[in-house]
Amino acid sequence: MNVRRFAARKPNKLFLFYFLSFFIVILVPVLLLGVSSYRLAYGSIAGEIRSGNENAIGQTGAALDRMLEEMLSLSIQLGLDGRIYATSQNAESSYLLNDVKDRISSLASEHGYIHSIQIYFAESKTILSSDGPNRKTPGQPIDQWVVQAEAGRSNVLWLPTRSFVNQDGNAYKIATIVVKLPFAFPETTGYVAIHFNEDELNAYLRAMHSDNHTQAYLIDESGAVLSAFSAAEPQRIPSASEMGGVLRASERGERKLKMDGAESLVSVGDPLLNHWRLVSVTPLRYLDDKLSYIRNVILLIGLLLVSLGVVISFFLSRTLYNPIKLLIDKTTRFHKELSATPGKEHSLKDVSDILDQFYSSHRKLESSYNAYHPHLVSRFVNDLLSDKFNESAPEIEQAIAELQLPILSGSFVVMLIEIDDYAKYKERFSPRDLSLLRYAVLNIAQETASQGRPCLSAETGDNRIAVLLGASAYPWPPDGAHTETAESWAESPAGGSWTESPAKGLAAMPAETFALTPIDTAAERFAVEPTRELSALAGAVIESIRRYLPFSVTISFGTRVETLGRVHVSYREAQEAMRHKLWNPGEPILFPEGNVRPAAFEYFYPAHLEKTLANNLRAGNDEEAVRALKEVREWLLARPSLTYENVIRIYNRLVDAMIDVVTDIGLAWESAYGEGNVYQELTRHETVRDLHEWVVVVAGRVAETVRGQTRGSSKVNAAIAFIADRYREDISVERIADAVELTPAYLSRIFKQATGKTVLEYLTRLRIDHSKRLLRETSLTMQDISQQVGYNNANSFIRFFRKHEGITPGEYRKLQEQAADNEASR
Repeated sequence: MNVRRFAARKPNKLFLFYFLSFFIVILVPVLLLGVSSYRLAYGSIAGEIRSGNENAIGQTGAALDRMLEEMLSLSIQLGLDGRIYATSQNAESSYLLNDVKDRISSLASEHGYIHSIQIYFAESKTILSSDGPNRKTPGQPIDQWVVQAEAGRSNVLWLPTRSFVNQDGNAYKIATIVVKLPFAFPETTGYVAIHFNEDELNAYLRAMHSDNHTQAYLIDESGAVLSAFSAAEPQRIPSASEMGGVLRASERGERKLKMDGAESLVSVGDPLLNHWRLVSVTPLRYLDDKLSYIRNVILLIGLLLVSLGVVISFFLSRTLYNPIKLLIDKTTRFHKELSATPGKEHSLKDVSDILDQFYSSHRKLESSYNAYHPHLVSRFVNDLLSDKFNESAPEIEQAIAELQLPILSGSFVVMLIEIDDYAKYKERFSPRDLSLLRYAVLNIAQETASQGRPCLSAETGDNRIAVLLGASAYPWPPDGAHTETAESWAESPAGGSWTESPAKGLAAMPAETFALTPIDTAAERFAVEPTRELSALAGAVIESIRRYLPFSVTISFGTRVETLGRVHVSYREAQEAMRHKLWNPGEPILFPEGNVRPAAFEYFYPAHLEKTLANNLRAGNDEEAVRALKEVREWLLARPSLTYENVIRIYNRLVDAMIDVVTDIGLAWESAYGEGNVYQELTRHETVRDLHEWVVVVAGRVAETVRGQTRGSSKVNAAIAFIADRYREDISVERIADAVELTPAYLSRIFKQATGKTVLEYLTRLRIDHSKRLLRETSLTMQDISQQVGYNNANSFIRFFRKHEGITPGEYRKLQEQAADNEASR
């Protein structure tokens, strides 16, 4: 159908409605675009300028930071130099003074940006200078840094640029770094100052500017300008108060400020090593010329869009009207087949009813999927951690798409959470309760770790939960460049505060095990940061779990990996880090080993300590036995590379030795330890400290058993004699124990060990045997017999007799009489 034929037809109301709607929808944005385009173009160009300035500031700041760091390192090196310190103690020695002066002169000549190096000895008030003779203070104007250093009394002091005139009458500017001598020690014997040329700082500013309209400044914390550069005509240097206002405006997020009466784009860099900052100022006057061309282009584009909108509205109206008409026709046929009113005229409302039916079915399917979705995610995470995908990126991406997971990109690190003393909780809680507790831990970890960043979590064992974190939120050094130091706790998001403690290689290793490698580069300082960030996250998880759940957890981390396919590597390293929980029960956060590693050693079993333990237990000397166990503990703590299995094996052998001690004296192990599986109880303890405390208790029981066995034989004989003499009386275990001067509990234990029967069983057996003799040999009544064997009444006697013999005393007497008659008849 062409346009002429369509125009000859009577227009459809629905079609006209669609056409006008589309035209208005296109026309209004074009009009708004024409009004706002100028400001948009202005903002775009300003944004490009600001982005370029910020990139230039970032690059220049990094380069300048490296120079400042090199000067700081050189200053600290001089501040720690033993020869310089010795010279400060003996400043009158010309030999020492010349030696030090040669050194600083050599260092100054090696670094072109250094103007001079000076050392001030407080005791003699002498200044050694790399570019002049030794002198006393106060001396030349350049020596005023000494007054400022003594007033500041800090380890490191950065002084702003100052202007001086040399002997030739030429002006020059220098900045200075001052460190205390000796550095980082309580006493102060002097100061070391490195003066560097302001021209070197200006060279960085010259390299920073991106166009002829930008001015670059280097300012200190107070806003004072240290160095400035402008490619155009010389500009007025802003005052410290003006620059201070720029800094405050930058902190509020303002980027456009008035400088010298003209609106300018201002960019402020991050603080450098010494808190100096780079500032760039670009006036926006020259943008007006560029925008005149853009205004003409926008006007032309607006006219073209209006014309194009008429055409597009026509075709969109036809495109939309035809499917709707077709949909209504199909709905009419659908109702004719299913409805009882076939002649009814249908509209879009009927289409809505049909879509509602489809939507209801979709919601049911979606609800079923959502209920099972957490299990699918958990299985996916476990497959990643166990490398089921074989590092296949396409398969992983397909699984992420199917599960509709958030976009996971960048690098990754695994956080492993282990519930402490889980074996104890398995005895206290039902399996269902334990499952709910683990689910609560998973939810807390997921909610805490996902604040503003995607993460995944899953249960990886009875007492372990793994959380997969995006490492881009926690910057981490590349593989092989692990962190060597880290604050174990940072300030808690929950409002608490954590104690910072150093960690060598492993965040929980004993401090005396390793030596730290000095941090000399910016990259190595950057490597410290991820541990602090991850420690803060782990601290927040631990605090939340402590607040809501009845147990504590330990958290370990793997190192960063670059792809999801390799998270199993980070998971294995987190598991390895968790292994060191054995040595550090007080450290709730563990990190993988870095470049600093424990010294290697050859494993051997401390057989001499086992022998010492067994000999002292056989002698009943529990104090010496405990001392031997302490030596075992110290021996283990000195070998942090032992695995948990090795440690458990060592304590297993110690338990075997204690069992041998008990069985060698003829007793069952249960008589010393009590009921229960000693080896199962051993594996419930997770740290060397807990294992040591538990085995000390067991050793104490063994020693007490040995001592009791030694003195128990005579006491048992005395108790048997007392029972034989007094069994006709109403005696109790307490009375027998008083007679032999023992406690009832201890008497019962050693009596059982010696005779195989309890005291009451032995007494009852003795009474029954004597009653059987009386029943056979006498005609005494049951009452008389019961009184003669120690029972208060005949009923008690009959009940006990039947319990032990299976028949009543009367039946026993008849059987004995029948046996005697039969014997007589023969």
